[in-house]
Amino acid sequence: MVRETVLDKMRVVDPPHPFIFDFAISLLMKTMTPPYADLAQIALSRCKEVLVASDAFVMWSSVCLQIDADQCVTLLEERLRDSASASETMIRICSMLQGDVRDRLPLIANPSYLIATTLRRFIPLVYRYVRPADDIDRSEGPYTRNARDNAVGFRASLLSRLAYSDDPSAMAILRELATVSELAGHRDWILHLIHDGAVRDVDIDGWTPEDVRSFVIGHETDPKTARDLFRIVVNRLSDIKGAVESSDNSWREEVPFKAKEYVLRRWLARKLTDRSRQRYTVPQEEEIDQEQRPDLRVENPKTSPVSIEIKWAENWTIAELLYGLEVQLVGQYLKANGSRHGIFLLAADGRKETWKTEEGNRLTFPEVTQLLEKRAEELTAKASAFDDLRVVSIDFRVPERS
Repeated sequence: MVRETVLDKMRVVDPPHPFIFDFAISLLMKTMTPPYADLAQIALSRCKEVLVASDAFVMWSSVCLQIDADQCVTLLEERLRDSASASETMIRICSMLQGDVRDRLPLIANPSYLIATTLRRFIPLVYRYVRPADDIDRSEGPYTRNARDNAVGFRASLLSRLAYSDDPSAMAILRELATVSELAGHRDWILHLIHDGAVRDVDIDGWTPEDVRSFVIGHETDPKTARDLFRIVVNRLSDIKGAVESSDNSWREEVPFKAKEYVLRRWLARKLTDRSRQRYTVPQEEEIDQEQRPDLRVENPKTSPVSIEIKWAENWTIAELLYGLEVQLVGQYLKANGSRHGIFLLAADGRKETWKTEEGNRLTFPEVTQLLEKRAEELTAKASAFDDLRVVSIDFRVPERS
């Protein structure tokens, strides 16, 4: 009944009495339909105006982190950077969000700061100002819990909450956080969380009797996750690579010398389709949106697709191949096609023997492949927008030319 009246007054000014201020915030956040958008707007405005060391800054920051954390983290980065009270303020914010000792601030069930991409920025910020080196040893004797103890508990929970997030990018973000300087002393713990996450992924879906029979016959099961589909596609490409490079009845003559890239693309699509075992489909080019599309997209109705970008190495310089990997496949195609797994397929047929680096060195086709593989590993290690990236090469040159 009074929500709109209270909200209108809060837009103008904070109540001068701290008890009334707390009560007004509590009323607005506990109403049946909280005015989150309005509260976020007011919170951001106040946090830009009030002193960093003030109670109002702590309260409004704690409200905003629950409702619109992405903008709030940006504001905190800016305002805490040059503040003499930055550490104390962050301790008070974390203590308020911990919520297991005081009920001054109502806490919502799914706060905005727990979004995985926001945690990528928020966790280092918390560790920067609630420094583990300043923690108090509480292992001996009784003690009275204070704001710092609450903040330490909140800080310690963030990495675990990220690790157990349902967001598919959580493990990639953890891998990236393992390289962040603020968390250098916790790298082993982060790697442990990543390992546990991998174990959980393996154990999420139990095998059905049909899965067991399928594995006995074909040494694989139908994909249940995007990672399963990615693994199957990589294995199929490995089989195709072997049939071209090592088979007694090599497939290399099926692709004409100096063929256009669309010829290679269609040949590869046929080979993947022939070996699908009904575990995926490879849509024809005309079925895929022509804007922001990869060369091939491997699909399964239960998972997100796997994107494949295909290049004849001879048609491109090393810089252009790196651009294709980083900008086209990762920066455009994975994002635009809702795919979190990408494959960069590099082929050579002997039109060119070496590729020149920016430093003037000459690289062979295997060396170019190694260069791209290394770059793919670097991109994956710090990725949050995708889960895995692989470079696969197929050498169509006859052995005498290799």
